[in-house]
Amino acid sequence: MLRNKLVKKKQLIKYFLFASTLCSCAAVNKTFDKREFRKSKVIATYTGMANELQDGYLVLKENGYFKFYQKLWLIVTIKQGENFGRYSQSNDTLYLNWLDINPKEIKYYLSSKCVIDPTTKNLWFIDEITNQRLWGLGRKREN
Repeated sequence: MLRNKLVKKKQLIKYFLFASTLCSCAAVNKTFDKREFRKSKVIATYTGMANELQDGYLVLKENGYFKFYQKLWLIVTIKQGENFGRYSQSNDTLYLNWLDINPKEIKYYLSSKCVIDPTTKNLWFIDEITNQRLWGLGRKREN
């Protein structure tokens, strides 16, 4: 009888440790929360010409969110598809985690890695394999 109680107690401790491990992992792995995204303030906006008729915008927000969109300039301005995700930063490098899309499917010069030039404050999309600069964006001045 005493042995059964000890075995049950050990199993209970194992289940508790397993459950606490799962909870701690879930807290670290943040997902995309639309409400939190909308409430997050804009930290910086980077913009650059994709071609003669199209500009690209990368908007960094608080809480590690970002938005990328393009504008087509004809007689009027047409905002083209928005793509969202989360980012993390290590020194001058941003790691973009695009939500449900490969950035190369949007434009060939987008990637999951960006570097911010500390002197010019420009942002460059970097190829993850070759580490070459793909496309540069300048920081948009806040009004």
